[in-house]
Amino acid sequence: MRLCVNTFYGLSICTVPNSTILFDPPIQRNELLKQWMQTNQEYIEIVASHKLYDKANQEIDQPFSSQIRKISQILSLNEVVKSFCIKAQIRIKNPEDFVYFLACPGCSKSCGAA
Repeated sequence: MRLCVNTFYGLSICTVPNSTILFDPPIQRNELLKQWMQTNQEYIEIVASHKLYDKANQEIDQPFSSQIRKISQILSLNEVVKSFCIKAQIRIKNPEDFVYFLACPGCSKSCGAA
């Protein structure tokens, strides 16, 4: 009773007044999950201790060679490319200029500010 709403990465989980929550229900999927947890206990502890579930701690997979394009090719595409990886060396022409990246302090995601 009186469960609260928690938001996790923009998703909210809540209940309606007549909700029923079963802890450790006696169903087949629950037993399979318990077996999986016992088998992968070491992996689960590593993920929890290193916080690998946090997006800030995740590494980006290398793209396939067929996905690698020159920047000039991307700029000349007729289609809109939503996201892509760039491998580059960055040089700041004027070292006295400041470079800023506005991000959420909690999850390090870009805030989309100019």
